[in-house]
Amino acid sequence: MSDAIPDLHPLLRFSLYTGIQVDAIKRLGAELDQLSDSVSDSSEYYWKFWFWVLGAYETVRLMAEHRKACLSAEAQERTQAMKKKLSLIRVPFAKQELESSRRPVYAELSIADFNHGLVFCINGKSINSTQLIRETIEFFDSFRDDEIVARLPVGLATK
Repeated sequence: MSDAIPDLHPLLRFSLYTGIQVDAIKRLGAELDQLSDSVSDSSEYYWKFWFWVLGAYETVRLMAEHRKACLSAEAQERTQAMKKKLSLIRVPFAKQELESSRRPVYAELSIADFNHGLVFCINGKSINSTQLIRETIEFFDSFRDDEIVARLPVGLATK
């Protein structure tokens, strides 16, 4: 894209709403990082992380959906990888099912540990909430201006 918006995060060039959503995800992530030092109320941490997962996944899903039209090849690969990583925990959180399965979660989504954040065991994989938040923020912060090749299409749908 030739019309660079100086001094703004590159994702604002992808979509104003995406830029605002990323800011909210990062703010909630910072709040969760502070809470993770001493979880006196694990239910508060859990529900905030639940919202964080849903918001982060939906933002990355949208980017992945429009990756071929809007992102460079390198950014497309990173976006697909982040979507896959987030989907491992998003599906159980949102659907109460395991990814690629119609099986209910039951105890599979158990909180296995608390180690500077909640540690979940899903399909035999450990997911540390704080580590996932940091990796996702690094993903969002990794975008460069030249990786946004077009804006997200806007306008009313035509029938």
